[in-house]
Amino acid sequence: MENKIDFEKLTQKVQELEMITEKLKTSLSNFDQLMEDNIQSGKGIWDGESAILWKEEWKQLIAEMPEVIDTFQKQSKNIQNFIEIMKKAEQS
Repeated sequence: MENKIDFEKLTQKVQELEMITEKLKTSLSNFDQLMEDNIQSGKGIWDGESAILWKEEWKQLIAEMPEVIDTFQKQSKNIQNFIEIMKKAEQS
């Protein structure tokens, strides 16, 4: 039995990674908006010293997220390129 790469399954996994990445972007954006609307907003939901400290921590964390998302997107493209290269190699 010959081992072969299942390009269909691999392509499906890349699509799943892309979908998860988009969900992550949306979820982080929504969560960030909740933070802005509710923490240290002056609305009395969560204000004060602890809110200020948490919001500063959150801002540092959310600032790193574009890099994380970019990494997922790059890896998705890398896998897509791998699939194309391997398909061509198999056809030769």
